[in-house]
Amino acid sequence: MPRPYNLDTLIELAISEDIPDRDITTDAIFGENSSKHATAQIIANEELILSGSSVFKRFWELFDVTMHVSSHHDDGDSIQKGDVVFSLSGNTSHILSGERVSLNFLQHLSGIATHTKKFVDVLRDTKIQILDTRKTTPGLRSLEKEAVVHGGAYNHRKSLSDAILIKDNHIQGAGTIENAMTRCKDAIRNRKPLIPIEIEIDRVSDIEIALRYQPDIILLDNMSIPDIERATLLINGRSKIEVSGGVTRENLHLYKNLTIDTISIGSLIKGAKYVDFSLELIQDT
Repeated sequence: MPRPYNLDTLIELAISEDIPDRDITTDAIFGENSSKHATAQIIANEELILSGSSVFKRFWELFDVTMHVSSHHDDGDSIQKGDVVFSLSGNTSHILSGERVSLNFLQHLSGIATHTKKFVDVLRDTKIQILDTRKTTPGLRSLEKEAVVHGGAYNHRKSLSDAILIKDNHIQGAGTIENAMTRCKDAIRNRKPLIPIEIEIDRVSDIEIALRYQPDIILLDNMSIPDIERATLLINGRSKIEVSGGVTRENLHLYKNLTIDTISIGSLIKGAKYVDFSLELIQDT
């Protein structure tokens, strides 16, 4: 998966945000040029799904190239409370100064993976795939979407350049479904490889109109379960079916027996909370 355009810039921005000048507390205790050495462990304080390992490691490469970082688990692993996820060995002051920024990335991304896994588990006995959306934190999209994959779900479009998705406002601006579909099909007619076309439909009565233009995917937006059932009967395999809008972990089980292909859920990312890690010094020399 592509990284942010410049992951190093993202990390450096986070460092400058947390340490715009110097860490005055650590400097006061250990001195600005302390050579004290320590080892430390990153410990999980709850059950979680790990994500963000590569960012965590890259942070320490940039923050202190002499820091030795050992990883004890892989992204996507189920971590138990009390597990040691990483070990650090290096300058004591640097460990203390870099702790918060490195853990912010790890806690945020592991939080998304952990939250996503809870959705995935509800549909584990079905063929329905759970997708994310473009409702991401600016600048962190690639990392957040990677965390979704670590949680067992799949990525929808990573950007507006990936595929055509005709939404309600596109239809409103074009005047009709017919206009929007025709213009999109004309625009990609000679493109290789072919770009898939998806159209958002929020009324069952519009399904047949959309099907005349042979979309690759019909997105049933904010429809009730009975309307989705009617829509799937009308589509009858002529298009893949995505469902979106109003789906929560609490009502996700209601979708298990529907004849649909995917469910896109924005709250995989925007509804996730940080999980809890702590850094503990275990040796200081």
